[in-house]
Amino acid sequence: DVTRMAELPDARHALSLQWVFGVAPEAGAHSLSDENRSAIFYTSAHTGVVLDLQSQTQLLLQGHRNAICATAASEDRRRIATADAGPGSMLVLWDSYNGCPLRSIAPPHESGVRAIDMSPDARYVVALSAGPAPQLLSLWDLAADGDKPLYSHQVNSTAEEQLSVRFSPEAPTEIVTAGGRIVIFWSWASGTLECYAPEEAGASLQQPVSPLTGSLFLPGSRRALSSTTDGQAVVWDVVSNVPEADTLRRRAVKLVRLASRSTIRCAVVMHGLLFVGTADGHVRAFNSELRLVAWFEDIAAGPVTSISFSHDAAAWEGKGGADDLRCADFIVGTAGGL
Repeated sequence: DVTRMAELPDARHALSLQWVFGVAPEAGAHSLSDENRSAIFYTSAHTGVVLDLQSQTQLLLQGHRNAICATAASEDRRRIATADAGPGSMLVLWDSYNGCPLRSIAPPHESGVRAIDMSPDARYVVALSAGPAPQLLSLWDLAADGDKPLYSHQVNSTAEEQLSVRFSPEAPTEIVTAGGRIVIFWSWASGTLECYAPEEAGASLQQPVSPLTGSLFLPGSRRALSSTTDGQAVVWDVVSNVPEADTLRRRAVKLVRLASRSTIRCAVVMHGLLFVGTADGHVRAFNSELRLVAWFEDIAAGPVTSISFSHDAAAWEGKGGADDLRCADFIVGTAGGL
């Protein structure tokens, strides 16, 4: 039990973990820096690590029985969610300042978790199940008591396994999941969890589309975007003849190139800008019209697997164009570590 583990003093353990070496890049890395601290979060096998960059100390988050495979952080960086897959799996919400578990759900799904996301305000967490079909998507209200999800819905049996999940940053009632070919849009705005899987992008656009690597919502619009393995991205928009309130029914409307023949490994939206990390080790920033406004090509640390910004709203004020991009400090996770 993760709560009991956190409460036991070191003297009660035959062995006490003091320091962790190594990084698990597939679970992602998060900047926890704000006006009070300079810190990052990453995972190493079964353990979450909050590394204070100034004091060079580690705060270790322990309790998972299996290697942590998915993580998420709240917008203010005060909350972290971790999840694993396998026997005795758990989904845990942590206080990133003191390392205390605030909530644990065990098990979130029978075989654990494939992917998770947290709403910006840390009120909700969504998880895709791992393991054999049928795959489930479940949503928890972290302010409610008990482990029972607010909603749980089976992924369409004709759809492939969904590998990623994202909340809309502007409306937590909207969710998008993606597999290698199929994207599913979800909504619980009506009081029930509904889903819609549009026609595959290649069929709608009548041209070949490379396998997808993830999907997210674009800010300030009803559009969504799916990245691909060849550096292009599919833009999804609502069907023109449906009511404005119906945000589920989307279709692929165009294919845009965001990188030069390099797999887009991750994408995040911050303050109206889209940042993508690619297998060639570059980070590129695009505006709301998907026009390139800045690029970072001297990282030289391998394929970029995650991008995370510090919580510093003032750093974004007065952001300009390609010659005057203003943004908060950010970290990148790579296939080789941090």
